[in-house]
Amino acid sequence: MQHWQYKSWKAIILLPLSYLFGLLVFIRKLGYRLGLLRSSSSALPVVVVGNISVGGTGKTPLVGMLCEQLAAQGITPGIVSRGYGGTPQAEPVLVTQRSDASAIGDEPKLLHRDTGVDVCVCTNRVDAVKYLAENTACKVVLSDDGLQHYAMQRQLEIAVIDGQRGVGNGFLLPAGALREPISRLLSVDLIAVQIAQGDSFTNQITDIPGLQALHQKPLPPIGGFHLALSEAINLSDQSKHSLSNFKGRTVHAVAGIGNPTRFFNSLKVHGITVVEHALADHHSYKPVDIAFNDELPVLVTSKDAVKVQALQTDLSRVFEVTVSAKPNEQLQQALARLFLET
Repeated sequence: MQHWQYKSWKAIILLPLSYLFGLLVFIRKLGYRLGLLRSSSSALPVVVVGNISVGGTGKTPLVGMLCEQLAAQGITPGIVSRGYGGTPQAEPVLVTQRSDASAIGDEPKLLHRDTGVDVCVCTNRVDAVKYLAENTACKVVLSDDGLQHYAMQRQLEIAVIDGQRGVGNGFLLPAGALREPISRLLSVDLIAVQIAQGDSFTNQITDIPGLQALHQKPLPPIGGFHLALSEAINLSDQSKHSLSNFKGRTVHAVAGIGNPTRFFNSLKVHGITVVEHALADHHSYKPVDIAFNDELPVLVTSKDAVKVQALQTDLSRVFEVTVSAKPNEQLQQALARLFLET
C-alpha cells in the first residue's frame, strides 16, 4: 500500500492500531520466551529466510539460490512453506509436478519446479518440518518466510530487505509495512539486501531507507544480492528466447507479485518498452488477465507463470521471464561462514 512508504496523514491516523499491533507482537514473543507458548525443535537444522515487512523482498529466489549452493556441497535441502495464496493446508502436503498452484500456493510450486527438492506446505510449519524429517532424504530445511513463526525453532535466521524501499515509513502494521519493530534485525544471523542490478551497495545499514536508527548498533553481517533476468520461455511450446529478442519492442508486462515495479524496471533496463499491468500479490489468474486487444507479447514473472500455465486459453504470446538471485561477495562469504558453522 502506498501509505506504507511515507509518513502520510493516512499512516498517522492508523498509528493507534499500529501501537495495538505492536503490543500484541510483544505479548506473543514474551509468551514464547517464558515458555507459555510452545516452541518445537526439529531433528533437522532449520534455516528461516524471511522478512520483517510485508511485500516482495526477493526471499523466494534467495531460497532457490541457497538450495543450489547446498546441493553443490552434497547437502540435500528441503523447503517448508505456509503456501500463501493457496488453500490453507492443515495437514502437511508434499508438492509434486501435478500439484495445483491455486491449492498449494504459487511460491511452493515455483520452488519445487525450479529446484527439484522436496517442498512441504502446511499452515503449521512445525508439522511440515517434521514431515520432511520423517519422509524425505533432506538434511537441512529452508523455511520460505516464517521469521515470525516462533513455534518453529531454528538454527539460522536470514532477514531479506528490499534495498530501494527499505522498511517504508518505519511504522508497524497497519500504518506501515512492518510485521515487527526494526530492532528485530539485531537478533537475526544475516541481513540480505536486494539491490537493483548495477547499483552499488556498501553493506552499510544506513544505505537502506528507514533503518538509519540502527546506525552504530551491533548488527549481524550484511550482504547484497540482485535478481538477474535470464531468458523468456514461451508458455505454449516451452521454447526459450533471449531477452534481447524483445529489445526495442513494446510488450505487456503482467505481475502479481509483492513489488511489480521492480519487474517492470528490470525489463526496461533491457531496452524493452513496457505496458505495465500490476496485480495484487498472489493474484488468482483468469484468462482475461492476459488477454489484450493487440498482438503484443505478454511477459510474466515465474511466480505468475505457474498459475498462468494452468489457464485454459491461448498462451502462444505469453512468456515467462526467468530470474535468479546473484549474491555479492560479502553475502557469499557471510553465507559460507554461517553454513560452515551450522
